[in-house]
Amino acid sequence: MRRRWLGRSRREPLTPELEHYLTLGCYQQGTGSETHLDVFLLAGRVMRGNVAVLRRLWRDYREDVKAAHRETFAEAVLAGVEHSRARRQCTAHAVHPTT
Repeated sequence: MRRRWLGRSRREPLTPELEHYLTLGCYQQGTGSETHLDVFLLAGRVMRGNVAVLRRLWRDYREDVKAAHRETFAEAVLAGVEHSRARRQCTAHAVHPTT
């Protein structure tokens, strides 16, 4: 009998940049890092209303993020709250975009 691998994509470790975005909706964390571009592109998709990638990431990382944070940007957006209203206050950066 031949065994077949039922592939599940391996989950990458949760990066500080992605956790920051899922929690607060701020994509400024880790500017210049390898994962910053991915988070920046994800933010652009979410701003345009495409939440498919956010939904997949939230499914993968929800438990990790919720262990440290009660309310999150990702939950609000996936519940239908407009992107600009869902963003949380971030005090980690001097300048934030206005959108």
